[in-house]
Amino acid sequence: MIVPAYFDPPGRLWTKALTAPAPTILIANPDNGPGPRAEAAYERMITHARAGGHLLIGYVYTGSAARPIASVERDIGRWAQFYDIRDIFFDEVSQSAAQLSYYRTVTDYARSHGATVTVLNPGTVPARGYFSLGAIVVTFEDTYAAYRHPGFPGWLRHVPAGEQANIVYAVPNTADARATLTAMHRHGVGVGYVTGAGQNSSNPYASLPSYYDSETDWLAR
Repeated sequence: MIVPAYFDPPGRLWTKALTAPAPTILIANPDNGPGPRAEAAYERMITHARAGGHLLIGYVYTGSAARPIASVERDIGRWAQFYDIRDIFFDEVSQSAAQLSYYRTVTDYARSHGATVTVLNPGTVPARGYFSLGAIVVTFEDTYAAYRHPGFPGWLRHVPAGEQANIVYAVPNTADARATLTAMHRHGVGVGYVTGAGQNSSNPYASLPSYYDSETDWLAR
């Protein structure tokens, strides 16, 4: 399970998020990245999360490879400096093969600075070369309605399940959430997240789904 936990600690949302069975991947995002300085509330939450066996990864946006590599590397360094977080979630990732060298550079940089888990999020199926970068790739990030016909190419079935993640939002209810997780398994996807948020909000990750307990229970089995 991978949770875009884009809400600030302390509070009930982080308390709830940490009830998920370990080793859930929790994406921390204080300020569209690590922000300019360490925040005490995040330091306490990260300590608590690690004690529970969860994996914290730091959010870094790339602007579809338009963001300067030096800025991306600065954020990677800040995650390590502020919170001792080495694993990185790269967002706004290009899907084009023309940008592979950019993402090879930033994923190599993260690993050279201690990352063991890197996640690339183009939100759709990118060029096949992205799966050679040693990362989990988010091949779908969209609504429940769109996930009913995701249009995955046949070659994706040959990619190991642990290298693929799907994130589906605006999933109306518990039954639909379970059906969506079943569909992920059927598509050969090994990492996922389903939320009901996003139906009436521009930010589907500002909260947790009402069926969070059920989702974590299903994924723990």
